Amino acid sequence: MCGTSSRGIRLSGLFVLIAFCATLSFAQEFPRMEVYGGYSLLNLDTNIKPARQYANGWEGGLSVNLTNRFAVEYDISNYHKTLLGTRLSDWYVTGGPRLNFHQAFIHVLAGAEHLTGSLDGQSASKNSLAVALGGGLQFKIRPNWAVRTSLDYVATHHNLYGGSGMLQNDIRIGGGIVYLFGSR
Repeated sequence: MCGTSSRGIRLSGLFVLIAFCATLSFAQEFPRMEVYGGYSLLNLDTNIKPARQYANGWEGGLSVNLTNRFAVEYDISNYHKTLLGTRLSDWYVTGGPRLNFHQAFIHVLAGAEHLTGSLDGQSASKNSLAVALGGGLQFKIRPNWAVRTSLDYVATHHNLYGGSGMLQNDIRIGGGIVYLFGSR
């Protein structure tokens, strides 16, 4: 009888632990929206010599959290670089799903890129589909404030210098401040 009793206590304890953890996950509060802004560095695949270049810029975003784990994210960013006498401006507008895991997140964003180059009064521009795959870390520092860092692989397809378009494999790194709105 003693063996049956300890087995029942262990099963009861396991049931209480599972119920407690489930209650915590459903009762967890999360922000309704997040607004992000910060510095971003883009490592460009230029398909010319030198093949890789860095461009400085900024990134802003809005995330609407549907649950504590799933959000819809919108992102806009802009980068500038002077390369071989050509002044480049590169805009990205993307959006897509984001999965949150405590302080980490991953996202898949798709949208458009608009690349403009100007040299000696002449300018050219190209539009391309842009896809960003990546994620980052976000740490709450105050009740409505957090800091974020992110790393993304960004793919585009164009050729600003004429000819057929080529796949660009870019890497972007970002960091900045997040404001958290409300909680659910």
